[in-house]
Amino acid sequence: MAFPDTYRQNELTFKQTFLVASGYLSRKDGACNIVIQRVEALSLEAKVPASRDWR
Repeated sequence: MAFPDTYRQNELTFKQTFLVASGYLSRKDGACNIVIQRVEALSLEAKVPASRDWR
């Protein structure tokens, strides 16, 4: 999860395909969340391979 301020500051980054996020683990009322504090886009130099149908 990202708090509204973190999302607003990084809105364009959150719309990227691949992300690297860091933050902390929050446990409250039996729920466990990863609270995002920093996020950056991950650029891939190599092409992503085509998907396969394994049926």
